[in-house]
Amino acid sequence: GWAIAFHLHIGRAQKENRLLYLRRLWTDQLSAHPRIRFNVPLDETRCKAFASFHIEGEAPLDIEKKLMLEAGIHVVGIEWPNMQGIRITPNIYTPVAHLHQFTEAVFNLY
Repeated sequence: GWAIAFHLHIGRAQKENRLLYLRRLWTDQLSAHPRIRFNVPLDETRCKAFASFHIEGEAPLDIEKKLMLEAGIHVVGIEWPNMQGIRITPNIYTPVAHLHQFTEAVFNLY
């Protein structure tokens, strides 16, 4: 289908580079937040396209709800026995401005 044709057109390397760029963009910004901890190592050999984080003292589903209601930003809150956090999964077409809006909202709300 068209998805395979698009993938072949842009190439794996360009897709991987774009996803890594987007992931670095928001994780680098949120790294400065004193209450944020990442649930995955941000080493580029182990973390490429997406990552998850938690905010100390905040329940992930509450963060999900607050970001949606107060900033209009959809994230996925995860509350599993072995992991708590917010998963962020941009795609290659995610505008950089959206990631800036997301990080700004996190800093403003927390």
